[in-house]
Amino acid sequence: GGIRVNAFMAGGVIPEGRRGAKEQGYVAAWDMYATLAGLADEDPTDVKAMAAGLPPIDSIDVWGTIMGENSSIRTEVAIGDTAALGPNGDGKALVGGIIRGKHKLIVGAKDKMRMVDQYVQTGPSWPNRTSGSGHTYPLAHAKHCGITPKDGCLFDIHADPRERHNIAAENPDVFRELLGRVDTLQTSVFSPVRGKKDPKACEVANKAYGGYWGPFISEQSSSS
Repeated sequence: GGIRVNAFMAGGVIPEGRRGAKEQGYVAAWDMYATLAGLADEDPTDVKAMAAGLPPIDSIDVWGTIMGENSSIRTEVAIGDTAALGPNGDGKALVGGIIRGKHKLIVGAKDKMRMVDQYVQTGPSWPNRTSGSGHTYPLAHAKHCGITPKDGCLFDIHADPRERHNIAAENPDVFRELLGRVDTLQTSVFSPVRGKKDPKACEVANKAYGGYWGPFISEQSSSS
């Protein structure tokens, strides 16, 4: 997965006047839920989840933005993280930062000593001969992003899209404001029970799917 990436939309439903148009506003992948629901004239509210006391969805209908009828109504994007110490682990779901306007704040998880994984700087074509040993393994690249302006990670992604210049110490008020927003968002995060790793998933992938991931629970008896 990734954030701050380009996206495009095509198809006959896009009017001639919008083809080739460019939008700079923020849209999250999960906004497609409310957007498609709106096109189908359906209410995206998850009534069952609400009755169970779960947090409301944070999907936004962005069809107006896509059609050029209004500017992006999404003003911020929460960055997901987990307290799991290893990849694909069962850790608590966390808000690991936020993008708001031109600023991006990254916060390392307390359980991981405020370290952020996969802090990889890549070129247009990657990996390449300059990648170096281990550079092709993103988890090997970590960065400390604390909760004070002195050791925090704040970037102006408009002026510094490659995130090379940390401006946390220079903008303590902005840093604290965004950190407070992260804390607020964390109070409504749903943290699912992801279960434990099952080696059968690998066995079935190799035996039944030619080395690709696939459903494995129902295949366990036939693959053994």
